[in-house]
Amino acid sequence: MKFRHKILTPLLIVLTLFVTLVIPAYAWFDNTFGMSYDLLGKTRASYTSYFAKGTGTELDPYVIAEAEHLYNLSYLQNLGKFQTQTTQQYFKVADLNGNTIDIDFTDYHALPPIGNHDYPFTGIFNGNNSNLINITIDGVFNQDIGLFGFMKGFDSDNDGDYDLHAKVENLFMENPMIISNPDLDHVDYSTVGFHPHNDGTLNHATGYIVGHLGSFAILENVFVEAATIDSFSNAASNRSEYGLIGYNQTDSGYIAGGPRSPYTFSFNMANTYTALSYALSTYGTYYVVGETPAKTLSQVLITATGSVEVYGKAFNRTGATFNYSISTLRIYDPNETIDEAFNLYDRLRELGYSFATSQSAEYSKENMDLVGSDIFYSTGSLQMKSFVESLVTPLVGSTFNPHAYPAKFLLYAKVPTDPLAALGWITSVYGGSGDLAYYTGFDDITGDYEPGVAPTANSFASSGVRTEMEEALALAAIQKSENGEMIVVDPNNPLTPPDFYVFLVGVFYDGTPKNMQITSIQFEYQPQALEISSSLSAMQNVDFIHDVDTVRSNLATYSFSYLNFGYSLTPVQRLSVSVVRTTVNLTDPPGSQTFTIYIDYEIDDLSEFYFDIINLNNYTIVLNIRYGNTGNYIQRYSGTHDVILTEISASTIVVDPYNTT
Repeated sequence: MKFRHKILTPLLIVLTLFVTLVIPAYAWFDNTFGMSYDLLGKTRASYTSYFAKGTGTELDPYVIAEAEHLYNLSYLQNLGKFQTQTTQQYFKVADLNGNTIDIDFTDYHALPPIGNHDYPFTGIFNGNNSNLINITIDGVFNQDIGLFGFMKGFDSDNDGDYDLHAKVENLFMENPMIISNPDLDHVDYSTVGFHPHNDGTLNHATGYIVGHLGSFAILENVFVEAATIDSFSNAASNRSEYGLIGYNQTDSGYIAGGPRSPYTFSFNMANTYTALSYALSTYGTYYVVGETPAKTLSQVLITATGSVEVYGKAFNRTGATFNYSISTLRIYDPNETIDEAFNLYDRLRELGYSFATSQSAEYSKENMDLVGSDIFYSTGSLQMKSFVESLVTPLVGSTFNPHAYPAKFLLYAKVPTDPLAALGWITSVYGGSGDLAYYTGFDDITGDYEPGVAPTANSFASSGVRTEMEEALALAAIQKSENGEMIVVDPNNPLTPPDFYVFLVGVFYDGTPKNMQITSIQFEYQPQALEISSSLSAMQNVDFIHDVDTVRSNLATYSFSYLNFGYSLTPVQRLSVSVVRTTVNLTDPPGSQTFTIYIDYEIDDLSEFYFDIINLNNYTIVLNIRYGNTGNYIQRYSGTHDVILTEISASTIVVDPYNTT
């Protein structure tokens, strides 16, 4: 591994202090540039003077020949200067003659990520097989963190649709340091600049190459050598999907069939009670979206001794006008407008309040909901009551409305790749009077879907028993449209194959009121097949390498490894991860090539986080871990498994390797 040392001369220190104190807006520039940065006062259409040459067109790209030119790109990009251009902008890393170059950033300050949500990078960045050496990226104030922060396609005709791809290509990064340090004190998530990731979850996205890879954005032949992500100053929920890429918008931030797909979760009632209690104490006076006249959160989450009730209009709550659910509650400050509304569940997750037994099985809005009406969260259990219901199965072709099913758990099981596989499994721990039941919309004998009728209640398995989820026990089948709507379909019609089956779980009602106490409910789905062709498409042109010169001279025959890793941190968890690849020859079989991954970590409480490696080409993986930044690394794994799952807490490290085939 390579380590860099930065030495500031006395003059440089004085000048740095001067820049910091007098011109704080430009403090991230290294004063060795010797240039005047008065961009705010410039109105020119071309920014040629900030690059070696060029006008930003395809035939005459802006040329990045020195370190300061890349700083200028980041600065101009994040000020929105390129967003005023009516044509796509082109950049090229080269000398004045167009040749491949190496640029060493050792003596330069950290660079902010190029592009953000407000001003995403939409251009063409041609690395020209050049190498950026010892570059440091500082993620403070940013939600998307990497050399490029946020990338998305270019809208050439300004009609709201991307018609030109943004691209980063033919680029090498040797010994890059990505400082992923999002700070909650400097991020206001109610502002327009914030955007959700991972099925609406609030978090920051970190990758070596790009934080957020948006729609119509492409990476092609981008390589990193001896790369490090340092999240030791982490102060917010921070996640990486692939390591090289923080968040891939094309797959909604989840690797299809991957170990942390959103279809495995648990719902822990004690943790949920703690989270909702905090919500009431912090946001109780905030207004709830959807109520006229205005209703405050304290009127929707009703408290009693040791309990919080999610309000609904069914049963004995005749004053309610809406069935609320945890995942859909949106609130806003009474001193602000409804435009500043935010999702309560997302905000609580961002602040570290978990609804699950462990973070690795967190409640996901994509596959589960709990709709209100006389549902109580008391310490350690959920109290769910049965009552006379008038539930009806949804009509084929209608948009599925979860709020039509109060006092119920709704579970969305994705149809697996293997048609013979189980949809998933449910395990629930409960007590008190009554039993849980599936409310089924399919005929028990024919298996036909029966729309517009009362669903049939089928008793659940006993408490603590893992039960297979069968299509015949589902309420309905649904397709997810491109705009996210859940449309009810007939699964027996070959023209409308379902994407999901929705299961409705509640207290079995036999005419006698029941009162159950549910401690937890866990849902596991049957994952899709994890394969390179579909699951890892984002990794097909990026990679970890062992030596820039060797790879650069053999690009025509280079074979990508598809190796990647993912992790998810809360504000009390910190991580530094470095990847070093060794090989004798590029043509060596995967088993003779080694990726060594070094992890340093710290945790301030009793929580845990995951770090998962996907290695479908069966390279040799060596995993070395230590607590903090001192002492020796301890080897925790060495092998060639397809997937290596790692759960890390302050006191224990559990490594669970397995093969997908």
